[in-house]
Amino acid sequence: MNKFSLLAVVSIAAMLSGCVAQPKHARVDQLDTQAKIDEMVRKAEAGDVEAQVQACSASTDGKLYKPADGGDGWCEKSAAHGSIHAMSEMSARYDIGYNRPVDYKKALYWLTRAGNAPVRKDELMDEVVATQVYEKLAEVYEFGMMGAMPNQKIAAKWRLKAAKSFDPTSFVPLARMYESGTGVKQDYKQAAVWYRNAGRIGYWDGAHGLALLYLKGLGMPRDMVEAYYWETLSFRLRGKNDALPADGIYIDLIASDVLTPDQLVDVEERVSNWKPDYSGF
Repeated sequence: MNKFSLLAVVSIAAMLSGCVAQPKHARVDQLDTQAKIDEMVRKAEAGDVEAQVQACSASTDGKLYKPADGGDGWCEKSAAHGSIHAMSEMSARYDIGYNRPVDYKKALYWLTRAGNAPVRKDELMDEVVATQVYEKLAEVYEFGMMGAMPNQKIAAKWRLKAAKSFDPTSFVPLARMYESGTGVKQDYKQAAVWYRNAGRIGYWDGAHGLALLYLKGLGMPRDMVEAYYWETLSFRLRGKNDALPADGIYIDLIASDVLTPDQLVDVEERVSNWKPDYSGF
């Protein structure tokens, strides 16, 4: 599994757990004895940054470790050393009101600080959390969350950063921003790039978006073979029980009229042989 695949899997799994800012640290689930907790605290007190991040994360639910300050001290210490994980943890605590009143201003402060922090390339979890932070910041400014006013230009900046950091869930939203000119200068070529990136790793809406650009000749020459291929792939990725959208049906109807039997068979073979393609990431 390459770097992109690993980051994507861990990032998506963490987001599906229900809290973007709190992915499980690599060693938190190993704190199954008091001796291990004591060792973690000893290392944290001695200045071990990773132990401080671990203590910050372990104190979140309070089941294993219950420091008097709820773990804020460890979070702030590790944040001071540049831990994006710890900064995002502090943001989440203020966002949900963990051990304190909800304070969206402070939640956004810590989230923005995490987004602007340099990523420690030797720490995989920092890379994973960073992509989640960028996507969260994009949502904050797209929808006006955490007390921030909606600002599509800022949202686009963070979404682009998320996409370039290998967050696959940001590919299609970014492509749509380029297609519509929301927060960025309208650019169909860039829209096609990000729709294609999403489609070739298995996102049906990326394949569908690219099919429509081929159909309309936006950002590339009009190509009914490619439009039919990507829409057929989109249908396969979407699932057999999902109905084809109206514009997908339109592509099918046109393709049946303008493509030769050999072209139709070729597309079906390409779709049958399709596999996720992570090359180039």
